[in-house]
Amino acid sequence: MPTFSRSLHHAQPRQGGFTLIELLVVMSLVAILAVWGIPSFHAFGARTSTHSEVQRLQQALSLARNTAITRQSTVTLCPANATQDRCINEWDGPLMVIEGLAEDTLDEQDTIVRVLPATSGVTVTYNRQWRRMRYTPLGHASGYNGRFFVCPESITDHDLPGKEIVLSQLGRVRVQGDIDCPLDP
Repeated sequence: MPTFSRSLHHAQPRQGGFTLIELLVVMSLVAILAVWGIPSFHAFGARTSTHSEVQRLQQALSLARNTAITRQSTVTLCPANATQDRCINEWDGPLMVIEGLAEDTLDEQDTIVRVLPATSGVTVTYNRQWRRMRYTPLGHASGYNGRFFVCPESITDHDLPGKEIVLSQLGRVRVQGDIDCPLDP
């Protein structure tokens, strides 16, 4: 009968892990992807901010017009200061929809319908340079018609297009299309 001998020598189990070369290769790939992807991600954020601001302006202008028609009263749209008691000329800040004439400072006859918060990362320019605009009870914006220009705020985003929003005499709003940013004053 054959005898089998057992070896008492056991093989050392191999320890799991990565070699230094494998780690360096993976770290190099991650660095290359990060350098390649971060500018694209930044541009995506700038485009998203521009789109959000266009939507906010359209919403504010439509709300002001519809409120004027529904309530048969004059409605004012203006950028608000920090305490929301005065109209200022910074259209990329918070916007107030106010039932009433709302001169530079609000008074007791003015009722704030809604305040729309600002969108960060964009600049908004109104070609008329007015602090406010008004809608008549018929929904007309006569005398306040004009163009809003929305551009990405960052200096590195100048190759990204902005948007132009057109407000007609009848108070209707439309997005005209892409514009080159920055705008010349």
